[in-house]
Order: sequence, then C-alpha cells, then structure tokens
Amino acid sequence: MPVAQSLDFQAMRAVDLLLERIEDPGIPPRHESVPVELRVRESTAPPRR
Repeated sequence: MPVAQSLDFQAMRAVDLLLERIEDPGIPPRHESVPVELRVRESTAPPRR
C-alpha cells in the first residue's frame, strides 16, 4: 500500500532544522518522525490468506 508524505511539511521541517543547526552547530543529530497517511487505492490487493 502506498504511503503519502506531505512534501510541504518535510520541506518546512528541513528548513527549520537547518536554521537550528546554523544557529547552534554543536547540537547533536537526531531522528525526526514525519506524519504519513496510508492510501488504499485500486491497485492495492487484499491480504494473502
């Protein structure tokens, strides 16, 4: 099943993180979670039995 991610949200978050890093280069790296949406389409098959 396809998973949709908001490119606008990702871009805004990436810019925010970049600006934080520019302001304080010593901050440690971290993982970010991005909200996703599961999209069931006609090409999605039912689960195998």
